[in-house]
Amino acid sequence: MCLVNELARFNRIQPQYKLLDERGPAHSKLFTVQLTLGEQTWQAESTSIKKAQHAAASLALSETTLPKPAARHSKNHMNNNPACLLGKETLLLELNI
Repeated sequence: MCLVNELARFNRIQPQYKLLDERGPAHSKLFTVQLTLGEQTWQAESTSIKKAQHAAASLALSETTLPKPAARHSKNHMNNNPACLLGKETLLLELNI
């Protein structure tokens, strides 16, 4: 189970990613993404939507005041996999341009 999704599930909330801004020429775009967990939000910017989502997820995991589930210690747990920070079902994007 992925960390942001695990945190959200533990707190019975739905993570929501929102694309806030897309700017720059096609070969050098910058994307700003907002992650919302409950009433807390984090924003991050990067050269791809996925990288911006990962950055927002990392910020959320380090700064959230939400209660965290107990740590699991298993071989199959993907804590060290940055791709695990995002779940396919949480890729909810809205263009506000």
